[in-house]
Amino acid sequence: MYKFSDFNKVYQNEKDYVLFNMISGNIVKIESANLRDYIEKSEKLSETTESIKELIEGGFAVPDDIDENLKIQFKINEMIYSRVMELVIIPTTNCNFRCEYCYQDFPDNNMDEKVQNSIINYVRKNIRNFAGLRVNWYGGEPLLARKTINYLSSELISICRKMGKPYIASITTNGYLLTKDVFTEMISNNIVTYVITIDGIEEYHNKFRHLKNGDGTFKNIVDNLKYIKENAPKKLFTILIRVNVTKSSLNYELKKLILFLEKEFGSDKRFEFLFYPVTDWGGVAVQQIKNEICDSYEDIFDFLISNKVKLNFGPYYKYLKLGSCWAAKRYSYLIDPEGLIKKCTLLVDREEHTIGRLKEDGKMEIDEYMLAKWILPERRKDNLCDTCKQKINCVSFCPFIKNFSVSNFECEFKFFDAEKIIELLLKCDKNSRIKVL
Repeated sequence: MYKFSDFNKVYQNEKDYVLFNMISGNIVKIESANLRDYIEKSEKLSETTESIKELIEGGFAVPDDIDENLKIQFKINEMIYSRVMELVIIPTTNCNFRCEYCYQDFPDNNMDEKVQNSIINYVRKNIRNFAGLRVNWYGGEPLLARKTINYLSSELISICRKMGKPYIASITTNGYLLTKDVFTEMISNNIVTYVITIDGIEEYHNKFRHLKNGDGTFKNIVDNLKYIKENAPKKLFTILIRVNVTKSSLNYELKKLILFLEKEFGSDKRFEFLFYPVTDWGGVAVQQIKNEICDSYEDIFDFLISNKVKLNFGPYYKYLKLGSCWAAKRYSYLIDPEGLIKKCTLLVDREEHTIGRLKEDGKMEIDEYMLAKWILPERRKDNLCDTCKQKINCVSFCPFIKNFSVSNFECEFKFFDAEKIIELLLKCDKNSRIKVL
């Protein structure tokens, strides 16, 4: 016999039920009258119909003797101690932009050959113990250090190929330098995911995301993306366009941008979209735009839903699934241009959060106490968390907030509304993954 999972959430969507499982992250829309009866009566299930089999496969129904909390702990441990080596590599802390809300200080530090070879030695000595290698290029603006990216990529791909290990990479870039030739280079480096920010139509975007000399950046970025859309091979990559939303952009400016994005990129499945509120991420610059800070996801979701936006909202599915911030994983490291080892891209300028150093021979000297503060998810749980059915998702939230913010600790879930995300995916996701039963 089967029972409904203790970690299901049931939402009413007009006349139908929507079932969401917090362990699997799966969502189904229930139109079947028989399944509605099961849900309303919380009856046990027998595997007799295709619809019930779908519920079992999706994790919505589980054997009635299973301890789901044990299963959750197992999955969390699997994620934290993942056998995939993950490296965030910062080849330069320099940047050609001066965004109004950026938290970085932009010291002109570039990774020298000694540190590059230290990374190569680390991977060569250790990759045999892992299932594969995942690299994220970050900055500063990483494309200012193309030579470093090309050299390291070539060496790391070669090592993985010889060891029979998969290699995959992503890059967070402002997109200004991502010309056709540079994009071709990056694709040859097996960089398959590109995170690029556009904050509005030209005038508004240029107000917040401009060059060091104050010149605009919108046209270059859009021209680069249009070229990629029209000329690049069909299925080799994903471009995630991130939109940082301010208070003043939330209505008219955002509506203009959405119309533009729908027209230019909305029909291409390789382009995904993520709307994110501008908050105080630290640093000096954001203090000048305090009145623009938008600390509400709900307002953004309401805007997207009420305006019936139709885009590929695939990135939002990950917020619903049991997962882990990469910084909470045991074998995930950020390596800065000086070979210092850290855990979080938001803290790249904060030396007090350095957890170690990479030596020339590829050995990592790690402060185990500092590392433990990042990877032990239960360290900062209050007693009230013990009875919270959403505690299973806490591992996917910020380990810095849990373990280093010692005052005014608040539950992150006050900022997280699964029901709003589900409504967005139901009504607005152009390539919906939600099944109907």
